[in-house]
Amino acid sequence: MTAVHVVHYLGATAQSQSVVASIARDVAAEGGHVTVVDISRTTTIVQGLPSRRWAKLFGQEVFTDAFAKILDDLGVEVTSLPRHNETVKIADKHQEALQQALESEMLTYFRLDHIPASREAQVLEKKLRAAMLETYSSLTAWWSANPPNRVLIPNGRTSRQKAARLVAEELGIEIRLYENGRAQPHSYYLGRTQPHDRVSSQSELREGFPLPQGAELARVANTWLRNRMSGEEGTNTFSEHWDAPVTDHVGESTQATAVFFASSFDEFRAFGPMWNIDQWSHQFEAFDHMMSLLEAKGVRLVLRLHPNLGSKSRTYFLREVRDVLELKARHPTLTIHWHNEATNS
Repeated sequence: MTAVHVVHYLGATAQSQSVVASIARDVAAEGGHVTVVDISRTTTIVQGLPSRRWAKLFGQEVFTDAFAKILDDLGVEVTSLPRHNETVKIADKHQEALQQALESEMLTYFRLDHIPASREAQVLEKKLRAAMLETYSSLTAWWSANPPNRVLIPNGRTSRQKAARLVAEELGIEIRLYENGRAQPHSYYLGRTQPHDRVSSQSELREGFPLPQGAELARVANTWLRNRMSGEEGTNTFSEHWDAPVTDHVGESTQATAVFFASSFDEFRAFGPMWNIDQWSHQFEAFDHMMSLLEAKGVRLVLRLHPNLGSKSRTYFLREVRDVLELKARHPTLTIHWHNEATNS
């Protein structure tokens, strides 16, 4: 029987408990012996349910044992990350990747495009680093002695997720990455490539990813688009605030159009060398290069700012607006759809 470990902690992905329960059920149904490895004891930035005491103050109830009961009913074992008193030295080849993952996690926490030189940032970095090192050491000791056949890891971007992935890779354990599903409602992603990893995902397509063909491919693509654009029970929470699409096409013009979608700095930082292979310091510099080439060919330019921009810090927000306005000054024909516009992306 195939032994499968599912690394989990509350908040590791959107709807993390639902995703893990569904994955565990499906893997078990395929004959795998599933163990959910709860690494919550090394959690620094806590997400999840409030205490029962606080919930009762607002007339609510918290069922802290519900998740464990569901897994137990599925016949899935849950175990906490074993303690390992001796620190395992991080391999030199893993140092840079772990540092980038830690920095990405801090950028997400502070909602900035840089890590502030503050006492709070220093304390947080120290705690995150200790948790990352403990996760790395404990999993190295456990999986070295009792290696599973396969390990399922959430996303792989943040420090402890990256630590789990690097340990499994070092020990030659088969890896899958999971995430809350975006392709269709109530689904999960489980694959070989990390979300946002453009190098690996593009390589996977070139190597013959099993896409449907012909009319079936068009049907699947249109279904995905409808789910992404739908404001009710769709797969995109941002679309709840968008206007309904008025047409299936951008317009009747025959002019070619290039649409640029801005992203968050923490996502770029997380993938280090995968983005550093290109000669630009930030995404708007890259956009500028591409827009200059496209303008010369008569291509219409459109930029959409990510809806999350409104949740960033004031410093981050103002810097992003400045960069966008500078981009507009260099490309006067550029159409900008700001983060808070109801335009359906």
